[in-house]
Amino acid sequence: MHEPTDVSLYRYGLDYLKAAEILLSSSGNKLPVAPFGNTISHAVELLLKSYLLSNGYDESKLKKIGHDLEKAWVKAREEGLEIDKCPEWVKVLDSAYSAPFLFRYSKNNTAVVLPNSNRLYENVVKIRMVVGSALKMDDKGNFV
Repeated sequence: MHEPTDVSLYRYGLDYLKAAEILLSSSGNKLPVAPFGNTISHAVELLLKSYLLSNGYDESKLKKIGHDLEKAWVKAREEGLEIDKCPEWVKVLDSAYSAPFLFRYSKNNTAVVLPNSNRLYENVVKIRMVVGSALKMDDKGNFV
């Protein structure tokens, strides 16, 4: 079994970001909220964790963060990623992405309301750019 690398997580983050883009562009006014939210959240998690791996984190430290996007954001910022304090959109995603995992396991009478989907996607693209720059990688996963 091999441990993930910063490069592998970054490239998977790009894949999930692309999947979110496909959902967004092909759905018109009928965007499936849970699949889009889960996919875009997973992209955020992978991108932030790729940065953390590049700064000395190992798999055990990443497991302590779990799927907590807010915690991953704060840790990446503490490690020097040039991002602002954790924005509200990350907190909204985190509320449904981490426990109790509402994007994956719906509860009765529970709805997830996302911020503007296009703006949300653009925000994650900005995170991709910052992480990519720090890793010296482009938006295709190639070294620059």
